[in-house]
Amino acid sequence: MTSVQQVTDTTMLSEVDIHRITSILQDISLLRLECDWVNDQTDLSFNSILEKAESNFLYIELLWSIGKELSPYFDLQWPSEKKYEDLKSPLFELLKKMSFTGNLQYIFNCDSNLSQGEQQDVLIRSRLSLLEFMFFQLQMIQLDLFNKEQSMEVEEQDTTMQQQSSDELRDDLINKIQVLSDIFQVQFNNWENFVVILNTIHTKIETVLADLPSDFMSEPFFKNTVFTDEEKKTIEELSLILFNDYSKRSEVLCKRLDVTLESLLWSEKVETKLDELNRIIRYQREVFPTIHHYSFQDLICTHRDILKIIKTSLDSKSSAQLVKNIIVGNVPDRGGRPGDKKIAMPSFHKRVEYSNQNYHNRSKKHRK
Repeated sequence: MTSVQQVTDTTMLSEVDIHRITSILQDISLLRLECDWVNDQTDLSFNSILEKAESNFLYIELLWSIGKELSPYFDLQWPSEKKYEDLKSPLFELLKKMSFTGNLQYIFNCDSNLSQGEQQDVLIRSRLSLLEFMFFQLQMIQLDLFNKEQSMEVEEQDTTMQQQSSDELRDDLINKIQVLSDIFQVQFNNWENFVVILNTIHTKIETVLADLPSDFMSEPFFKNTVFTDEEKKTIEELSLILFNDYSKRSEVLCKRLDVTLESLLWSEKVETKLDELNRIIRYQREVFPTIHHYSFQDLICTHRDILKIIKTSLDSKSSAQLVKNIIVGNVPDRGGRPGDKKIAMPSFHKRVEYSNQNYHNRSKKHRK
């Protein structure tokens, strides 16, 4: 073993250098550079590549592959062939554009003015720093591009959702105007005569309200209240939270209802009426009320009569007559009082084993 090799094996391959070389080899694999030989490299073999520099074709191929990935981002023409003579000038120009602060003379052996003994330590570590710098720049550029793509996708999704929300609001508004136009017998042709229709309906509503008693409709609850934009946003957020909460409760309730109905349909008493019962159940599920999402506009349209609570008790005028007219018959005593005498448990009887024939006859009697 020569003196140069001894220096390389003992001095250059410290634990820190081994870790740096391992990280570079991993970066080459992760970035999928045009270096198929990387999977066969060890710490010692890659250290030898760095030591020989331009004398080893793999070192030239590695610099060429990294530079090829970086050059499009710096508007630099990259050579098509992996040759030292063609690579040197564009590589130095690329490093200057990336503001590389290392010594460019240490990249290749022929450019170094160091002595033979100093080269083994300084040059190899300088080349490790160069590769780490180039990989870091490439990864940062790719990460920045990835973040921009993610931001564009989020913006596109937001734009799509806003467009869908706008379309839903437009369709809902058209449906409501259509209902009002049918009530007041006004012809509505979507957006063609929208403003005229609104003015006509408004005039008709004012005419109808003028003919009604003064106490027929209460005042809006928030008639003299002005909401700030922050308050409107908070109201919308709270409304959405409540909507999601009660929607989940409604799903659970419907699921429990489905399970209960399914268990009841297993009864032998309804076996001949399954089709009719399924038809009735499907109809009831279709007309089952859904949870409505109330917006800020629904809130400001709320009137004070919402505070009038009708009590379902004996003191309520609306339900007093109905409750008093219903006569409840004798209700069977279900027990459960602590003072009741407990019935003695039946004595234990040994299980009787039946033969197959006796068990079959016993089962038939039980079904009858």
